[in-house]
Amino acid sequence: MENEAEELMLYLTRRILLAICLTVLSAVPFVAAQEKPPILRPNQPVTFSLEPGSKKSFALQMKEDDFAEITWLAKEGVILSFDIDDSKGKMHKNVSSDDWDGESVLFVAPREDEYTLSVKFDTSSETKERQSISIELDNRFKLPVGSKQKDIRIINGYSVRIMATPDNNIVLIGRNGRLKYVMKSDGGSDYVGFSFADRLIPGVKVEEKRQAALVSSTLDKTGDGIPDVMIDHFSEGAHCCFRSYFINFGGTSRIG
Repeated sequence: MENEAEELMLYLTRRILLAICLTVLSAVPFVAAQEKPPILRPNQPVTFSLEPGSKKSFALQMKEDDFAEITWLAKEGVILSFDIDDSKGKMHKNVSSDDWDGESVLFVAPREDEYTLSVKFDTSSETKERQSISIELDNRFKLPVGSKQKDIRIINGYSVRIMATPDNNIVLIGRNGRLKYVMKSDGGSDYVGFSFADRLIPGVKVEEKRQAALVSSTLDKTGDGIPDVMIDHFSEGAHCCFRSYFINFGGTSRIG
């Protein structure tokens, strides 16, 4: 009987200790398996390797109106996609190295936050093997030497400038002397790249002049009650395409 009592006490003691351990574990905050992404710092290149379909994330610590340009080096045939999300998970930027604007990622922070840059190795790449990739952050915006202003609009206190550089077009949106939004494309001629939708070129028909006048005189082109601008982009080439962008100018500039 004594042995049975001792065994029962030992069994109960083990159960009590197990219950205590489980209680302690349940009180400890759950730590996600994913580590916090490393901070990407200006002018400090980072090299890492990815397999097709995998991605690598970095933290961007930015104040309101801070500028970021992310450039990369990768083997020819590697297609990379770049997303920039804020701390609430809202995507602010999505660029593919295979796009016409995929030379680099340009971003102006709409507010102070720690943003997440995700770099993904696209499975549609010609290269199917693990690859070494390098990226670098530059937080200083500068126009290339030889840049000229193609056109400008002032809308609701914002300046919208289309700049022609020796290699491409850049749209600069500013307010009170601060850069608020930026877009870049290939093509630097008068008819390739960005242009305002109400711009007239020589030889246009009367109907096209009327359409341009309507675009110019309509402050709210999208019908949401907010002044906006319509910018067209023509990429030229064998696989050319034509796109239109509507950018709203309320409290902040927002592309639509």
